[in-house]
Amino acid sequence: MKKFIIIISIPLLLMGCAAIPAPLIALGHVHTGADVVSVIATGKTTTDHAISKILNKDCVLFRLVKGKKICSKIIEKNIDCDIFHFDDLENSKCNLNDITDEF
Repeated sequence: MKKFIIIISIPLLLMGCAAIPAPLIALGHVHTGADVVSVIATGKTTTDHAISKILNKDCVLFRLVKGKKICSKIIEKNIDCDIFHFDDLENSKCNLNDITDEF
C-alpha cells in the first residue's frame, strides 16, 4: 500500500502547474490583459482599483516599492487652469507657461 501511494504521488508532484485546469490559466491571461489596459489608461492595476474602491482611498500597490504609503486620501480639487502638474508629494500646481520638453 505504501508503494502504491508513492507511485501515485510522484507524477502528481512532478506535474507542478500543469495540474491547474485550463480555464483558470485562461482567466489569468485575461486578468493580465485587463491590468495592462488599466495601467495604460489610468496608471493603476485592476487590483489597485478594487482596493481603492473598497477602502475609499487612492491606492497603488507599486508605491510600496517607492517607499511610500500604498493608500492616500482622495482629495478633489478644482484647478483653475488648463495645464497643471504634480510635484513629488502629489500636490497639483498650475503651470503658468506652456508645456515644455522637460518631461
